[in-house]
Amino acid sequence: MSKINVLMLTPAFPPYGGSHTQRMTAIANTLSKNGIGVFVMTYDIMPSHPTYDEVLLKNVDKDIRMARIKCGYLHYRAYKNNNFTKIKYGSNSNNQKKSLKNRILSFFDKIKDSIFVPDSIIDWKHNVLHHCKKTNFLKTNKIDYIYACSMPCSMLSIGYKLSRKYNIPLLLDYGDPWVFNSNYRKKHTWLKFRIEHKLEKKYLKTSLLVTFSTKGCEKLYKDKYFLKENKTLTIMTGYEDRLFDLTKSYIFPKKEDDFIVLSYGGAIQTGVRDPIPLFHALEKFPKYRFNIRTDKVHTLSNMVNTYASNANINVIPYIKFDEYYFEMLSSDVLVFFGNSTPDQLPGKIFNYLPTGKPILYICNIDDDSKDQALEIVKDYGNYVFCHNNYDDICIALHDIKKKIQAHNIEESKIVKYSNYNQCSKLAQWLKQKEKSL
Repeated sequence: MSKINVLMLTPAFPPYGGSHTQRMTAIANTLSKNGIGVFVMTYDIMPSHPTYDEVLLKNVDKDIRMARIKCGYLHYRAYKNNNFTKIKYGSNSNNQKKSLKNRILSFFDKIKDSIFVPDSIIDWKHNVLHHCKKTNFLKTNKIDYIYACSMPCSMLSIGYKLSRKYNIPLLLDYGDPWVFNSNYRKKHTWLKFRIEHKLEKKYLKTSLLVTFSTKGCEKLYKDKYFLKENKTLTIMTGYEDRLFDLTKSYIFPKKEDDFIVLSYGGAIQTGVRDPIPLFHALEKFPKYRFNIRTDKVHTLSNMVNTYASNANINVIPYIKFDEYYFEMLSSDVLVFFGNSTPDQLPGKIFNYLPTGKPILYICNIDDDSKDQALEIVKDYGNYVFCHNNYDDICIALHDIKKKIQAHNIEESKIVKYSNYNQCSKLAQWLKQKEKSL
């Protein structure tokens, strides 16, 4: 049997960071380690990109081949301007609220969301199609499958176009739902929904396989689009296998004060992951210190000043992932805000597992039976669970003290959540498919 070659389409790939990059890197690496030829078509290298981190390149398997395509005109013009990225992504946060540039950028962001179908990353489509035609990329590299990976959803559109043009089977990956994302209808018009719903239905009908990052998302799409059982597969993002080694190599410092340090890194906002009840509760615990790393430093700092001025809460900018991983290891407790919808699962829960640290899990779903993250933290074992309200959180903050002690990671309970074990499901599907042909 000849080697299977897969083309992955994604702008989220090293040297650019983020949770979706972790997913794409995990899938690409695992396919490669399973003997599948992996070609990744992604953005060209732009040091001024807001998530640029050159170190991430070392995480990519050496056998993966990459075609780096210049990003679309709108994004190229934006990313090459360092000032733009600082204003938009919060690193230039001192006068963000008063900044005229910030208000102008926010205004144009809203326009882009309403005009572009599916999203503004569609400006990359022309460059990808042009490169494939000019270099005869798919035929030269004997591509057997096109794997279009969202987010953003524009990847599904680009993948569909290439699949039809070159008559190559299409696979789709959903990091998050598209038009049935619970927040979609709040942001978009009825007309945009109808157009994109029709497109999504067409792409799903054409695809050979659809992979999902969560069981909830897979169930949602089976229900909405009547997808057959043999056409769907859940591949959780999982944790990087190397993180266990980082934990084992870490020398835990001797605690020099009696503060309990809580840590959280990522997006946080009312309506999805509302931090206000926790802010209120922390005022009751003067010996707790909460460090938040986020992209919206100014906005979140204002919330802290408004709702918890007497609490020990520090809002600080993002840092590179490996640095933050060691910061998590040096903390006493890791805070995890669950999503408010059952069809999504924040990828950061997997990064918590190899640390062995106690997890304060703040749930945002009323029905615990629909909470996908709860099953994972139960497997993990070292956690305290509460719903996102003041009274529950106060009880949990008191109970978490009992968890702050040396903890041996029960690897056998969580090994199924590793990158390799999760992503190998796709490799096995591809090999089985080739055998049946």
